[in-house]
Amino acid sequence: MLTDFKLAHSMFSDTVRELAGAQDRSLLKELVGYEKVEGEIAYLPSIDDASSDEATVTDAKSTKTRKTYEAIETPALADWIGIQTPHMAVGKQKTTVTPKVIEWGHSFGKNEKVLDKLTSQDRVMRSGMKKIFKQEDLLIIGGMSAASVARVVGTANGTTTSNVALPASQAFETANVGYLSFADCTTIMKLLEDQYVTDPVFCLMSPTDKKLFIDNNEKINDTDFVNSHEYFHSGKLPDVYGIHFVSHPLVTPGTLHVWAKEAIIWADFQGLDPNIGPAPTQRFSAIAHMDELADVKRNDDLKYIKVTIKAS
Repeated sequence: MLTDFKLAHSMFSDTVRELAGAQDRSLLKELVGYEKVEGEIAYLPSIDDASSDEATVTDAKSTKTRKTYEAIETPALADWIGIQTPHMAVGKQKTTVTPKVIEWGHSFGKNEKVLDKLTSQDRVMRSGMKKIFKQEDLLIIGGMSAASVARVVGTANGTTTSNVALPASQAFETANVGYLSFADCTTIMKLLEDQYVTDPVFCLMSPTDKKLFIDNNEKINDTDFVNSHEYFHSGKLPDVYGIHFVSHPLVTPGTLHVWAKEAIIWADFQGLDPNIGPAPTQRFSAIAHMDELADVKRNDDLKYIKVTIKAS
């Protein structure tokens, strides 16, 4: 029976920390933005460029100054306003995030050698971390593809939200039935470049759509996909016309997700917290548990595109 829970907690924490950085960890968390937040509700600030005033350009010789104002014999109010420093409206908005609990737990029997199992090589520990990774990925996929997002629009300090739907302009259907083509890629990149996107651009697709993409485009092969964390160590990610492709089994076939990194935010309320303790009411077994609090939201609609593979 496990009695040294201080040692067990230290071992469990070390194991979780090691597995959280393993090569089979969630790849998607590397591909989205990150924001540390706190509270029962938090807000991700952003700017709506469409509702923000543009900067102006004026011939320096015709720009009004205090000197030109004083030279006017009978100045009017318009003359006084003309020499003021301009104020441009900025379209401030905030996206609402609320914590979701991702957790995993496992009970060890009274007679099990628990300390032998609290290692990064143990099948139970590795399975537990993979289940955490899976829910993290589902949270990211669901957050980026949401039909609408709750936002505070029009005031920096308000708390009244409204559901903002993904604009129709951000929906794209492939030109060909059944697969994504090179021409689709260039069109998608144009849509993002029109929004002054400078962040890395990623495309998430199912293994089924990956196969069809490769089969129908002879210049594409598996090495054109980001399939390992090693790419981030080298700093060189493969791309097709500026898009970094990622295949993931949790993506629904027929739908692709394209986004610039900072358009999707992982809101971290609490990092992964491992604990292990006794369970006297369960025949003195030991319970290992880990949880984290997070949310994922689309913070810039115009830098995300939902791609649908034409069905017929």
